Amino acid sequence: MTSDGSGEWVGYYTSAIIENSRTIGAVVFSQSIQDVVDETGAIRNQYILVYLAASAVVIVLVYFFTNYISSPLEDLRNGAMILSTGDFSKRVEVKGKDELASLSFAFNTMAARLENVDRQRNEFVSNASHELKTPLSSMKILTESVLYQDNLPESVYKEFLGDINREIDRLTVLINDLLTMTKLQSSEGDLKKMAVDIDLLVGEVVGSLESLAADKDILLSYDADIGRLVKCYPTQLRQLVTNLVDNAIKYTQEGGVVRVRTFAEGMFAKIQVSDTGEGIEEAEQE
Repeated sequence: MTSDGSGEWVGYYTSAIIENSRTIGAVVFSQSIQDVVDETGAIRNQYILVYLAASAVVIVLVYFFTNYISSPLEDLRNGAMILSTGDFSKRVEVKGKDELASLSFAFNTMAARLENVDRQRNEFVSNASHELKTPLSSMKILTESVLYQDNLPESVYKEFLGDINREIDRLTVLINDLLTMTKLQSSEGDLKKMAVDIDLLVGEVVGSLESLAADKDILLSYDADIGRLVKCYPTQLRQLVTNLVDNAIKYTQEGGVVRVRTFAEGMFAKIQVSDTGEGIEEAEQE
């Protein structure tokens, strides 16, 4: 023990003193080993500190690494949940170039394709509704003309039935065109231009809408002045002209005028639709 009462590590060594085979005494050697114990304790404490520090570093690394992995996975899970509700505009952030980044890129690609499919579906429904409405309206007008007029000559009956038959044929062509357009819109590179007589194409459209114009007492005139074949996408062009002329008739008051004209200007063919209707508001023209 030291003078202050605290303990101290001391090492003892004893050796017997032997003379003539008899033990006559002993030698005792003592030496303080407190410095050795202190050094050992210091080394042990250092090992404990290193262990605690390493454990803390590992915990922090595991935390950040877990967040690094779980955060994009959580984004992907949330994105998948949003897609399942029908909202295909969701995209996830692509970080780095590892497997998680590849997975995020694949998710965004899938979402973009789903969004494109949904857009095409909506466009098809909208186009089909608009395109099919016109021939159906024409057939309704022709049918009502036959039903509600008495003592019509047989020739008039045949003329109206012939018009209805042509509208049915046109309706069949429209349906086939719409289905073809839907297939081609998924890969616009597959669309091919064809040499078309635009004068004839526009004339067919105008002719199919004459009954709608007549029902509103609208003068529908057509002036064809191209006189040559033009390369174009005929299905899309027919749809465009039908929409323009149909809207012109729809938004022109009774007794008004709708004029359709085709003409050449330099290397280009132009189609012009004008009317005496209310026009398009300036804010909507763009």
